[in-house]
Amino acid sequence: MSNYQTRIIEVGTTFGPETDGAWLLADYNHGNIPDLVFIKTGSTGTGKIEVHVASGASYYQTRTLETGTTFAPETDGTWLLGDFEHSGKPDLVFIKTSNTGTGKVEVHVASGSSNYQTRILETGTTFAPETDGVWLLADFEHSGKPDLVFIKTSNTGTGKVEVHVASGSSNYQTRILETGTTFAPETDGTWLLADFQHSGKPDLVFIKTSNTGTGKVEVHVASGSSNYQTRILETGTTFAPETDGTWLLADYDHDGTPDLVFIKTSNTGTGRVEVHVSPGVDHVPATVQNPPLNNTCTDKKGTHEAGAISDLLLQFTVGNHRHVDIKALEWCLPAGKLHLAADLLSEERDFNITLYSDTSHIDTYLQLKPLSADLVVTVDGPFGTKIPLHLQDIVAIVEAFL
Repeated sequence: MSNYQTRIIEVGTTFGPETDGAWLLADYNHGNIPDLVFIKTGSTGTGKIEVHVASGASYYQTRTLETGTTFAPETDGTWLLGDFEHSGKPDLVFIKTSNTGTGKVEVHVASGSSNYQTRILETGTTFAPETDGVWLLADFEHSGKPDLVFIKTSNTGTGKVEVHVASGSSNYQTRILETGTTFAPETDGTWLLADFQHSGKPDLVFIKTSNTGTGKVEVHVASGSSNYQTRILETGTTFAPETDGTWLLADYDHDGTPDLVFIKTSNTGTGRVEVHVSPGVDHVPATVQNPPLNNTCTDKKGTHEAGAISDLLLQFTVGNHRHVDIKALEWCLPAGKLHLAADLLSEERDFNITLYSDTSHIDTYLQLKPLSADLVVTVDGPFGTKIPLHLQDIVAIVEAFL
């Protein structure tokens, strides 16, 4: 298990450094990699709040949406994305926390299906205006409408960080959870909700970005199943303390464990906004061993020991979908399941694959790891990225053409 000790993506993006807005990840293009979203709240060309999206499929080099919205610029609240309409496109949400017409915290939603031109919800809530904490949306009730969450980080009645939830099904008029947690008040980091335990209740996450005991950015998780009384993860990460960007969690490798994401918005090496990702889990076999010497298979090039590889060349292309051109590949599985020579795939073909996480280098990986269904290799991707590939996906792809 990695627990955020390795990095699988480090890439500059199409965006120049900008801090006058909110950086998020969301699924716009329905690819395997989350898309990068900038909700621009000031100095906009349209005079409105704008939504700018760079596709994950292009590793954030291509913008797939740039639009003004129904909202005039506002900064007295929190901008988020949520799924209210279930249209396949995230809806734009403004949680207005001060200067509200109702005298309460308000939720305003513009639909993704209207390209953010039409508002589908505008309501006051059960919450009085508060700014000493973090406002989020999460799914507690499973009603099909996101619930409103306030993670109160100071001036709490319990002396602890508190979680307060108003249900979406009540149009945010009824509170369904109010509890102190295992965490003492802290503001030197980012508070989030994420699904670590798959208990049906989001877990509470504190990404501590300064004053850490490990000297690294740390991830601390309290389980939803314990009502946030029990910590299930506390770990330092691969990241040195940084505050010039946005810390998020997202499941990049689709393994069910949230990955740690840092969207670096200033002081970047590339001169662009950068995306850095550390996996929650490495899909590497726990036992490292070499393939048996007498385990061989035969292909058009002759007989080889299992695990032998003569040439693996993968080229990544940019488009609406992530593709891989397999130009030359030669290896054998111990069970003889796959027999493939370089000339078998001499012509270029595009294959959709699924990404998983590891940081070993392609030149040495197959010599160190057993060939198994859990094997993962990492190759060089575009723009300096490191791309992990799961062997099961490659086998399934190749067998379809054998």
